Amino acid sequence: MLLGDGKRGLAVLTAFLDESGTHAGAPVVAVAGFYGNAEQWRAFRRMWEPHSADFHAKDKSRKYPILVEAIDSSGINGIFVTLGKNSYRANSTAQMISQLGNEYSLCAFECALGICRFADSPTAFVFEQGQPNFKFVMGILLDMLDAGDTRISSVTPARKEDFIELHPADFVSHLASSHDKPWLQKLFDLHRLKHAHIEDRMLSELGPRLKQMIAKAKYERRKVREKR
Repeated sequence: MLLGDGKRGLAVLTAFLDESGTHAGAPVVAVAGFYGNAEQWRAFRRMWEPHSADFHAKDKSRKYPILVEAIDSSGINGIFVTLGKNSYRANSTAQMISQLGNEYSLCAFECALGICRFADSPTAFVFEQGQPNFKFVMGILLDMLDAGDTRISSVTPARKEDFIELHPADFVSHLASSHDKPWLQKLFDLHRLKHAHIEDRMLSELGPRLKQMIAKAKYERRKVREKR
């Protein structure tokens, strides 16, 4: 069970993910996620909660130094994935879009899988709710969980009003989609952040790989259900 007071049930790690740039007119979609253990998230909450009221990255830049300090001092780590909308549309087929969804879906998958690789521990994923394609992303990750992927312990939607742990991901995804490089560089310099940009040449490789992974997860999940 996930609780809004920072307690995290039985999961070894918890990752909180948010997005930016999905609105019309934004050229780049970014999905960011920060992960840590229960002790790290409790430390983050102690430092950030007194300053967290009504936080939204796009209009609270005066709080950025405090948030960066809370991220660094607590020891949580982040990953963000970016993708240009024009690039995705120009280099993806109709079949690929139907199977993988929109730019958000692709970035969300890559961010979650990146966290799985770097965290190397069972992780409970919490996504900021409200993105229309979230249910699609959640369904695939749950397929992977049900098929026996031991890196994923749960997938849950949440509101930023209830989980201030979503604020670092909101912060970084906003910086990425608005090209605010100095603050991103600060987190890079502190070794608290990694970045992957999905380039044109990567889409031709990434699409088939993700489709194969999704098909395998669905197949394995069906086999598990048939045995029950």
